[in-house]
Amino acid sequence: SPKRDCDPAETSSCSVQMADEEKQVEEIEQIEAEIRKSILNVNKLPDVIGKLTTEEAPPAVQIKSCLALSRIFGKLVTDGFLVRGHDSAAPGKKRKRTSSKEGPELKKETLKLQQWLEKKFDEAVEGIGNLLQESSDGRVQAAALHASFEFARIDETLDHGLYPRFVENVLSNPKPTEVLLQHWDSKFLCCVDVTISTLRAIKALLKKEATVSDTKGEVSRSPTFVMNTLSLLLLLSDPSKESQLQEGKFLINKGSAKKTWQNDTILGQNLKFKKLISEAWLLLFRCRLSVSAYKTVLLSMKEIILPRIEKPVLLFDFLKESYDIGGIVSLLSLEGLYNLISKHNLDYPDFFPKLYKLLTPQNLQAKHKQKFMRLLNLFLRSSKLPTYMVAAFAKRMCRLGLSADPGSCVFLLASVFNLMKRHPPCEVLVRRISKEAGALAVLDTTPFGPDPFIEAEDDMSKCRAIDSCLWEIKTLASHYSPEVVATTRFFTDENAPKHALDMTPYLNHTYSSLFKKESEHRINQRVALRYQPPKATFKLKELADFY
Repeated sequence: SPKRDCDPAETSSCSVQMADEEKQVEEIEQIEAEIRKSILNVNKLPDVIGKLTTEEAPPAVQIKSCLALSRIFGKLVTDGFLVRGHDSAAPGKKRKRTSSKEGPELKKETLKLQQWLEKKFDEAVEGIGNLLQESSDGRVQAAALHASFEFARIDETLDHGLYPRFVENVLSNPKPTEVLLQHWDSKFLCCVDVTISTLRAIKALLKKEATVSDTKGEVSRSPTFVMNTLSLLLLLSDPSKESQLQEGKFLINKGSAKKTWQNDTILGQNLKFKKLISEAWLLLFRCRLSVSAYKTVLLSMKEIILPRIEKPVLLFDFLKESYDIGGIVSLLSLEGLYNLISKHNLDYPDFFPKLYKLLTPQNLQAKHKQKFMRLLNLFLRSSKLPTYMVAAFAKRMCRLGLSADPGSCVFLLASVFNLMKRHPPCEVLVRRISKEAGALAVLDTTPFGPDPFIEAEDDMSKCRAIDSCLWEIKTLASHYSPEVVATTRFFTDENAPKHALDMTPYLNHTYSSLFKKESEHRINQRVALRYQPPKATFKLKELADFY
């Protein structure tokens, strides 16, 4: 594309803005160097905090302020001018003094300095917390998170104090970026104490701020908080976290906190982690989730969430209520229920009736069609299903094939063929099809008369599919798609497969794939190239007869 001419006024404004930004960054660097060099320059500290809390401050200035403040306060704590963490509670702690023989006035001034520094420390913490909660810039969020961990390191604790506040700030941000989550995961969640303390903070927040909104005990909560908590728990539930815990890496490497974490690790840190992650997930499932949150949870249910729950059967009520939402959420909830049935011995008689209700034209036309097909194939593999149930599924799938697109129709016919092979008593539905008469003639022949199948009945035991026949297969034998016609021959040809089909090739059929396959098909017969061009669209006699 041609290069646009820049507006001279805009270029001049950008240059001025960049120059001002560089000037502020240099000023922050100079103040930091002066304070680290001498405590006498500490009165310039409010200037750095002011740049951090200014709403109009450029991202580069905010980033520099966050990192500079973490280093400044770290130096002040090291030199003894500011006492935080476990040392602040120690009665015999030796603090920095200008002289061993201090007078009352000097002690008073030292106490004032410490109180003033503590006040500025709190202001810096509040400013960083506001950035974590309100900033939408990924670089600023990552810098604020890094600074927050440095402040937590200064406090020498993660379980209480500053860190739970920072966790709450992040979870309340309406626009947490991927940069923030990746920085949190790669730099800090690999530490044992950070992982456990984060889970404890999440658990405490879910308990503290929860308010019961109705008689079902469902918790009403901000959708932003729920989605952010969900994203963080998915990071913490990653299978690699257990191996990281075994490495024994810690963020706080001094004081009684380090000793406590080491003792916890020896006594079974993994068990504590599993218990906390399980409790956090169960508390989150009490919240009111949005449809997008339901999708995220249910898509991660099998591989990530269920292995982290100590008693997976406790998720039964959540999955059961998820079905009532409809669409892809209902389908994914059945996948979770199927996992509980097959691996955790859950008894749920309504599973297949609910699956039967999901066999609708809408689910075959939605964008989650392939997911629906894959799960339907998985659920119907059992050879222990009752005959009336198999007949109902086969009949409804054949009926759906009449109005489905060619790709879905091929899948439905292949699924019905597999049902017939796994349940031989149901083959009578195919043998009842009239071979001599036309495709629909079976509707008027004896002994069946009109098709007894009740399509609108969702109760498989009352839909009378077992009394019907699969006449739809014969109708689909005249389909315009060669692939559909070839699939119908599985039911009649002597050379048809003797065992159930591998459904993998049938799950990805689309209009494009079928067209490509047909266009690449080699034609053995010669195609006629000469023809008689018509002289008119209609003959005069035909038009006269029409009118």
